[in-house]
Amino acid sequence: MASESTVSGYTGSLWWRWSWRDLRAHWVAVITIALVIALGTGLYAGLGSTSKWRTLAYDRSFASLHLHDVRLSLTEGTFAPEGSLLAASQESSTSGASDVDHDRISNAAGGPVSGDDTGAHLDGIAFEAARERLVIATGVDTDGELLAGRLIGAEFRDDSLGPDLLWLGEGRLARPGTDHPEVVIETKFAEYYGIGVGDTIVIGDGIAISVSGIGMAPEEFWVRGPEGSLLGHIDLATLYTDLATAQALSGRPGEVNDLLVRFDPRVPISDDQRRSLAESLLERVTATTAISATTTTGDESYAARILYDDIETDQVIFNAISLLVLGAAALAAFNLISRIVDTQRHEIGIGMALGVSRWRLGVRPVLIGVQVGVIGTLVGIAIGIYIGSLMGDLLDQFTPLPVSPTPFQSSVYGRGALLGVIPPVVAALVAVRRAVLLEPVDALAIGHLGSGRTGTLGSWVNRVQLPGGSLAQMPVRNLLRAPRRTLFTAVGVGAAITALVGVTGLLDSFEHAVDRGVAEVTAGDPDRVTVTFDTFYADTDPTITALTGLAEAEAVSTGLRIGGEVWPIGIEPSVETDESFEVLIEVLDLDNPVWSPRLIDHNARPEDGIILAAKAASDLGVGVGDTINMRHLAVVDTGITLIVSEVEVAGIHPAPLRSLSYLDSGFAERFGLGGFVNSAQVLPADGVDRTALQRAVFDLAGVTSATPVARVGEIFDQTIEEFIGVLYIAAVAVMLLALLIAFNSSRIALEERRREHATMMAFGIPVRSVVRTVVIESVIIGVLATAIGILAGLASLSWMLHSLVAASFPEFAVDLSLSTSTVVAAVVIGVVAVALAPLLLIGRLRSMDLPSTLRVLE
Repeated sequence: MASESTVSGYTGSLWWRWSWRDLRAHWVAVITIALVIALGTGLYAGLGSTSKWRTLAYDRSFASLHLHDVRLSLTEGTFAPEGSLLAASQESSTSGASDVDHDRISNAAGGPVSGDDTGAHLDGIAFEAARERLVIATGVDTDGELLAGRLIGAEFRDDSLGPDLLWLGEGRLARPGTDHPEVVIETKFAEYYGIGVGDTIVIGDGIAISVSGIGMAPEEFWVRGPEGSLLGHIDLATLYTDLATAQALSGRPGEVNDLLVRFDPRVPISDDQRRSLAESLLERVTATTAISATTTTGDESYAARILYDDIETDQVIFNAISLLVLGAAALAAFNLISRIVDTQRHEIGIGMALGVSRWRLGVRPVLIGVQVGVIGTLVGIAIGIYIGSLMGDLLDQFTPLPVSPTPFQSSVYGRGALLGVIPPVVAALVAVRRAVLLEPVDALAIGHLGSGRTGTLGSWVNRVQLPGGSLAQMPVRNLLRAPRRTLFTAVGVGAAITALVGVTGLLDSFEHAVDRGVAEVTAGDPDRVTVTFDTFYADTDPTITALTGLAEAEAVSTGLRIGGEVWPIGIEPSVETDESFEVLIEVLDLDNPVWSPRLIDHNARPEDGIILAAKAASDLGVGVGDTINMRHLAVVDTGITLIVSEVEVAGIHPAPLRSLSYLDSGFAERFGLGGFVNSAQVLPADGVDRTALQRAVFDLAGVTSATPVARVGEIFDQTIEEFIGVLYIAAVAVMLLALLIAFNSSRIALEERRREHATMMAFGIPVRSVVRTVVIESVIIGVLATAIGILAGLASLSWMLHSLVAASFPEFAVDLSLSTSTVVAAVVIGVVAVALAPLLLIGRLRSMDLPSTLRVLE
């Protein structure tokens, strides 16, 4: 060791040579700890980039296809003559109109919106474009898959105006005409079922349709399924064609039921103004046509609302996962770096004894922390870019969009770099400070005595008589003599297990929720087929009697399915609140023998009120016997419209999907829909399988879907796999992290006690006995680490489920669940891996140079 005068002349090159020598001496530890840091920072940076990517993609994609400003939809089952909605929406006076270029005010077909020269206005705001549509439910047969479909007819053109242009990923727009009808099929559905340009599908009453292209309009960026659930892109086929063809195929010549309006983009419009314009449009159309309708703004459309709302909530979950992993990596790195520096305490003591200043002695060990931080950050950036590419592919697969930018997020990677560098440097500083504050004689002490004191616990252990001989007692005594080191090691490994339990526990909880949902849906006969019709039919209509008379059907239970909205009493319907949400109301005979929902709580007469999902009741803050508001479809003197009723909560069912709610068939009379049906549950006759029943039902006129309930369960499984794909990425990173920490802990523990092991072998104790001692010590630490990790992991999982997942997936009830495989994985990593890691280092013990290791002074 050099003298103080020599050390005072140290230059940067000397520090560099020392740092390089230490790196070579500890290269395994430095690289593996750097990998621990890299996994944490990489996962943080990779997941953290997705929020900006998604926002850019949604903004640019909606803008590129001219998402409508206002949509007016006629009440289900009602239609208007073509042109009437457009005419009713126009304003003949231009009073208050903005100064705009009216030559640009035209519809998507290229003609003027109105017959006059001033164009069309609404409350003084000029239309850039308006488009009538016909949106019709239909059945779709895609080479054996019998599914629900939605046919959208509009004047789609390759022009720069909107609203709701059609983006084509492949092929071309559908040509008009019914001799050889063509459609463009929605992208995600086509990809899932392997449908390509030129393929043929069958719709309605056996009409063969050619697929001319694959693409989507803005509202299909995210598709709502026929059950009002998350399953849209799998079990609903959206088909686009021209208006005349859609009218002919659906038997609705000259009729429309939908209007899209896009205002002049050069006139700034706030969200409140847009909502006000939507209400004005509704008043004008309903006053002119006497037809009930609803309006939504573009921002309120299902696709825009779901996609944008999910960005923040999903990113919160991503941040929680990545910070959980990064926290485990940082804690482990802190512990391991501290222990590496502790192994240099003997050299620091020699330096202090020779008079070298304490701060100079501290520089060299701190450089190890810098090395780990820098290497970990550089590797972490590479890992982050790779994870980011995986996430980008996952997002493209789940939500393919016309524009999907993925720019490098320097700010996210900058934060990740800081989070990667700081922990090892701080760990080195803390360990160095602890070492240089010792007296030289204490720093030169060997083993646990190097702390300068044994502490109360160490003194107590010395007085306790443990069973067995010296070798048998040694693991326990070693751990208790250095409780800080023991606890830090256990917490370091436990942090990785915490991340493992938190991430894989999310997977377990989602899968358990899906299993519960499938069990409820498939209760009774799993071959039961759920049928939906294209409109309301009288129960004596030939369409319904044809179903009830099928030879393939043993029993049929008809009912109604109508959309609705529920919220607590005391809240104004016009006020948007978190307590208000949409539901799918199924009106059925609760005593029918085919199927009815299972109740986990109900009053004496469940048929007198609504039956809500447990998740819905919890979100509304109500229980059995309470009353809620319900907006629903009804027939009144003026026709079919939406009304608000107060209804008692009569029962609770356990299905995890919040939107599913049920009413007894007696409510149909109250809604003015007595004697009408639009859905049914069908059981197969003896000897008839579900496929044969499905085909027989699907071939009936008016049927838009015939879905076996077992298929619903399969779709749940497939859909949830896409939702939790990111968790699999995180789970792999966590597994690698935990294994690296386990290996590092054992390796550094062996390095710390090399003098003790050398002393034992010098006195003739065989290597196998030394290894056995180390393994037993590792097992004890592993058990403690596993207990810490599982308990902390359950706490983290509970917090993520109740605080984050509940906000990200409000329609789905996800309860805490931990599978046996997750617990086994935690035990394997926490106990088995930690215990077996020392066996990888037997070679180092066998090749140890005993005299050199035992030498105190050079």
